[in-house]
Amino acid sequence: MNRLSAFVAMLSCVCCFGAEPFFKVEPENPLIRDAIYDKAQGGLWAGPLKQTMADVPSLQFRRDALTITCWVVPDRASLEYRQVFFKSDRSRVPQRIDFKFGVKDLVPEFGYMDEKGAWHGILRNYKDLVIPGKGRIPLDQCAKVKVNYWNFMAVTFDRGFVKLFLNGEKVSEGQCDEKELFIQDTPLRIGHGEYPGGQVAMTWNGLLDQVAMYNTVLSEEEIEAIRGATPHPQKRIAVRTLQELYADEYDPKFTRKLDIVKAYEAAMPENDLPETLSEMSLVDVDGVPRVARNGKIESAMCMMPECGANNDAVILSVRDFAAADVDYVSEIFWPWLKYGACNGWWLGPGEYDFEKVAARIDSLIAGNPKARLIIRWKMNVPDWWLKAHPEEIGKLHDGNSTVQPSMASERWIADVCVMLRDMTAWLEGHPRLGRHVMGYLVAGGSSSEWFWWGYDKGMVDYSEVATRGFRSWLEKKYADDAALQSAWESKDVTLKNAEVPSPRLRFDIGEDGCFRAGGGGRHVYDFRRFMSDTTTDCISRAAAAVRSVAPKKLIGTFYGYSMYIGTTGLANLGFQNLDRVLEDKNIDFYCAPVSYGSRRGGQEGCFINLFTGSLKLHGRTYWDEADLRTHLCQATQFYRTLTPFETSEVNWRTFGNSLAHGTNIWWFLIAGNGSFHSNQIMGDIKAIANLDRELIEVSRKSAAEVALICDERSLERTRPDPFLTQLMVHARTKVPRIGVAHDTYLMTDIYSPKMRDYKLYIFLNAFHITDAERAAIHERLARNNAGALWMYGAGYLSPAGNSVDTMAQLTGLSFEKYTSEEQLEQVFADGKPRDWMRFKYEPGFALKGDVRVLVRDGERAVAGIGCGPWGGLSAYSGVPLDADLVRGLCRELGIHVYVDSGDIVQANTSFVMVHSTSAGDKTLRFPRACTARNLRNGEVRKNVKELAFPMQFGETKLFEIKE
Repeated sequence: MNRLSAFVAMLSCVCCFGAEPFFKVEPENPLIRDAIYDKAQGGLWAGPLKQTMADVPSLQFRRDALTITCWVVPDRASLEYRQVFFKSDRSRVPQRIDFKFGVKDLVPEFGYMDEKGAWHGILRNYKDLVIPGKGRIPLDQCAKVKVNYWNFMAVTFDRGFVKLFLNGEKVSEGQCDEKELFIQDTPLRIGHGEYPGGQVAMTWNGLLDQVAMYNTVLSEEEIEAIRGATPHPQKRIAVRTLQELYADEYDPKFTRKLDIVKAYEAAMPENDLPETLSEMSLVDVDGVPRVARNGKIESAMCMMPECGANNDAVILSVRDFAAADVDYVSEIFWPWLKYGACNGWWLGPGEYDFEKVAARIDSLIAGNPKARLIIRWKMNVPDWWLKAHPEEIGKLHDGNSTVQPSMASERWIADVCVMLRDMTAWLEGHPRLGRHVMGYLVAGGSSSEWFWWGYDKGMVDYSEVATRGFRSWLEKKYADDAALQSAWESKDVTLKNAEVPSPRLRFDIGEDGCFRAGGGGRHVYDFRRFMSDTTTDCISRAAAAVRSVAPKKLIGTFYGYSMYIGTTGLANLGFQNLDRVLEDKNIDFYCAPVSYGSRRGGQEGCFINLFTGSLKLHGRTYWDEADLRTHLCQATQFYRTLTPFETSEVNWRTFGNSLAHGTNIWWFLIAGNGSFHSNQIMGDIKAIANLDRELIEVSRKSAAEVALICDERSLERTRPDPFLTQLMVHARTKVPRIGVAHDTYLMTDIYSPKMRDYKLYIFLNAFHITDAERAAIHERLARNNAGALWMYGAGYLSPAGNSVDTMAQLTGLSFEKYTSEEQLEQVFADGKPRDWMRFKYEPGFALKGDVRVLVRDGERAVAGIGCGPWGGLSAYSGVPLDADLVRGLCRELGIHVYVDSGDIVQANTSFVMVHSTSAGDKTLRFPRACTARNLRNGEVRKNVKELAFPMQFGETKLFEIKE
């Protein structure tokens, strides 16, 4: 740069020096979350799936003055809306859009809403750009942003007077009627907009750079000075895809060995397993079942390669994890699929291609000579079986067939149990392979997870085999036709002609709002019980078949999904029998994927089976199937991580959840072996695996003072209902944000003398309560004068009918029932808005009498605090669970709150994890003075009662604590 150019640049900087931006899009800005910066091309990458956002306090804005400046590259021509900034919350009703700045058909526009929701600004309308006071200009006559080049855009807002600038030219201006911006505490969306309902939309698809907002009106000279001070080369830019951003790291064909693999292969270990079969068991350590081999606890961290990959690819993926010190390996063995290297091995009744299965297992062992195997036997049947028994296939309500047999098929479960015994006996007796096997997983139904085939296509199961099964089930329940007719309130039904309830009866009808009652309700209730009993009968028979030939191995299954599946799904599945399955001594462990709706950074990473308290109480363990879609995943699922940082923090959160709840992990490469083949990812997993081994003897004893109680039976007495689904969803996502240690149980565990006492019990859905259940609940609460939080409708249903009187008997609070056809708005006593402030429910229950009101629905009190019949605090909430509300109850009851900032907390007596839901300074408080070790960097702090530290959005902190 010559001296004249340098002087001009200096003057340009001076011209705008007096107006500093109050917000700027840059990597160092702690308010921004979920951003990818492409250093090579310069700027923030704004592409599909990207949800870069910032929480800019409303006080930062001036309502009468705003300037936005930015450099942009659109990656292609498009007629769509594309946003630079979109400040909004359209997930609620009424929706809010404070303002937007972007392009339509590449033409710059700026718009804002007033307090009543009316639009103002320079905006596109149909095929024109509408400029206040100047009329309409066809879009094809307006100045446009140039595709694949850097463009400079700016807008000023001066008491309603709007000016738009593009590449050094003022392209439009006009005076709007509304002279102030209506700014609220809505998120600022960067590089995308939002559709009604909260769906991401209007993505920029390109690059953004030097994006800044000023709370003043810059002059045209100042705007030009900013453009001149930050020039961008005017050469064509091909915006890279997300995959191309990480092309150097992405290696799906494993052409490069990872650093840890090079070190591992330089000193390959030998098989350390004895020639005799291992005896596997679960050993109780401080109330937590731990995996033990030949009586000794060992790390059971596991991996599973990509489904259907060839044997050579399996060796390479298993080798990565072997080098990361992950020795447990799981694999799926499919008897029916047409792709992959290990399928079609079930040839006919009693006939198997053992060599094909052996070759697959050999590839697992070749990848890791120390491999400890968990074999997943899929219980689907091949084509030869389907052709031989077409009458056993399930049917949807519309008559279409499912692709596999009905879960109610006796022939199917009998035949697959023979297959399970045959295959397991062969493997247990194999002189070379059997020593590597530690356990088996029986996997039935769709996705291995006991979903009834066809559940996602319509209502099931209307096949003849399911109808016969239902009638057989009814015969065991009802003594005769008269008993059935009385229960169903129908004089025409008999045990021989009873039909599966119609879709309308199962889905649409609630005799008392969202609750089932009367004969129609009993008809549906019975069928839902039948589906659950049928599912769990199949699970038990499959586990017994394997146990009969593998008495010393761990046996597991997928189950426990009732808190994850919405009320619509539960009406079409058999997922409400976990208490019965827990009684089955043949089943040692349960598993499920990470909750798909909460696996991103800044989310909870919930287990789908949340009942870890129940599992531990019954001596069972859990494997969290971490089938994560990393930033190297080539698919476009909404739950994939988008940056190396997010992938790392999510993996550490997975480990934190495991430590806190005493569970196990298996990493599943479902999105491709290459999605984990990375020095950074496998380096993290090696660090995690080594810590898991180091900490193997450290107690995972529960420190929880809060118990969340879910009643699966009560869910059967409801119809599919959005509000009830929301009630369940909020519990999963909000409880970890209270900031306390917590356990989750089935309602049936209330009776167990082994269940520990808690200071607060949250009864999530105690709709149907018998006299015996009420007495057991009150007896438990009275043990330590515990507090109770009763959620919507607690106690309303009973064998005597539906009544607010039984609600009062359970809670000690008085209620009146009301109904409304309108969408209702709840307002907290503190005036703070919640993200669920409007929803529709029926019936409603309002508190009466002397209570401390927490939430109002108009003039009615729908949440409040009183005294329970046992003498302790009794709180009721007719709205979905709120973390702030529960945190307040915890403080009243003397429950320790680790973090009060709404971040995600998981803790036990030895470990505490914090995963941030927002950027900023955090304070972690311990129950007592302790020595705290940061498990990620090794830093040790002695005799501390609290730690303060900054956190980025989606960051994970993990500590070991000792007194």
